[in-house]
Amino acid sequence: MSDQQAGPARTTAGRVLVVEGQAALRDTIWAACPAEAWELCFAASATEALNGVEAANALFDLVVVDVDAPEAFGVDLLGRLRAKHPTLPVLALVAAEDAGRIVECVKAGAYDCILKPLQEGGLTVAMDRALEERNPLRRCASATGDVELAASMGPSRFVADLGDQIAQVAPTRMAVLVQGETGTGKEIVARRIHALSGRPGGPFVAVDAGAIPETLLEGELFGFKKGSFTGATADREGKIVAAHGGTLFFDEIGNLPLHLQVKLLRVLQEREVTPIGASKAIPVDIRVVSATNACLEEKVRKKEFRADLFHRIAEFPILISPLRERVEDLLFLALRFLKEACGEFGKAFRGFGDAALQELIEGSWSGNAREIRSVVRRAALVGGGRVEWLVSRSTLSQSASHVCVRHIQGGAVLMAETVIRDESIRDGNVPLREIRGHLVREIDREILRLVMARVSDNLSQAARVLGVDYKTAHTKMKELKAHNTGGVAPQPNRRHVSA
Repeated sequence: MSDQQAGPARTTAGRVLVVEGQAALRDTIWAACPAEAWELCFAASATEALNGVEAANALFDLVVVDVDAPEAFGVDLLGRLRAKHPTLPVLALVAAEDAGRIVECVKAGAYDCILKPLQEGGLTVAMDRALEERNPLRRCASATGDVELAASMGPSRFVADLGDQIAQVAPTRMAVLVQGETGTGKEIVARRIHALSGRPGGPFVAVDAGAIPETLLEGELFGFKKGSFTGATADREGKIVAAHGGTLFFDEIGNLPLHLQVKLLRVLQEREVTPIGASKAIPVDIRVVSATNACLEEKVRKKEFRADLFHRIAEFPILISPLRERVEDLLFLALRFLKEACGEFGKAFRGFGDAALQELIEGSWSGNAREIRSVVRRAALVGGGRVEWLVSRSTLSQSASHVCVRHIQGGAVLMAETVIRDESIRDGNVPLREIRGHLVREIDREILRLVMARVSDNLSQAARVLGVDYKTAHTKMKELKAHNTGGVAPQPNRRHVSA
């Protein structure tokens, strides 16, 4: 074991042992780590590494292990280091495409997994975080990150960068557009912007354009005067006025109808709002943060969203990556949800089994944190066995979506057989696209029927469960009612031939 370079003594933030047998990768790691931040020592094999850690003069703060190195004994070295030095953080270098090896490293006790090929800054950030975790004095002295954001969204480099963006834009008056899939934490980001703004004591008012029926949305936003329309029995303050002196969070703004987009644009330009039926405008001072899971640029191209409003609300765009691209945050949140569920249900699970970890890492998780939380909570609730029982794949996969799919699979097969037995088979023309379209519509209706039954016919709640906006759920519900009553509903354009 040896230092990469000889030279004068230097003051470092930590002493790091790197177990790496490949000279090229050793050079890469050395170049990535500033000498003033780390004192690097290298070991070419597991034996050399273990001997070095045991040596009296080698008090390491951190170990980095390339688990693919031939002489590193792979994941076994992680376990041996963990067993002998449980407080010593170990980072594992793992090939990005090897999900199975990532699972093994996590199980063996790796503090973090760094994917190869190394990305610029990725290794040094992980090393910094590991050292801060081990040294409370350094953690207190360098508490420049957004701790609350990390606690809510995860400890990854991405979240740290996200915190930097929030810190930059929060003190300004710029309008922020937060984009990302459902469940990625868009409202968390909006609330952090409000908390770090110059108006944290003001109101934070959230409006979900996808959850409010279009006929009610205008009144909810702008307010109205008594007698301005049927049912307006008293004056009502709109959400925009309610947000005066604070932040208006406009969730799923892509669902805002075009005629209301015009009115909202005027409010943002003139800084005043006119309630329905009023003759006098009300001055407002609001900070606008919007969010969407849709591509607004595409909506602008399709003339479904006004370009001038888009540029007004997207002065500072923020994009949140899905959890499937942030394995570190995904596992962090899954474990947090498991701990919360254990407290709620009186269980005492320590963590996830191998199969469950594999499924967490390889899953698509289109619902992101919401979907993972739902699945983990159910797994914790239905799981049995010993106090130290680990959540397994068989229970983790029993989410509502899987149950629903199993419920309708048999029906889908029967529907397909019915379509194919149609008279059109005699014409030798059974287009796959038409059969698939018919089945998809039937499956959508069955899923909506099942979910509506579970939520006592609450369409807004059903929309949230399914991860769609209110308008989409309402349209599907109309199709379902038309189908059940024999009314007009979309039908496949099949050719029929008389017998």
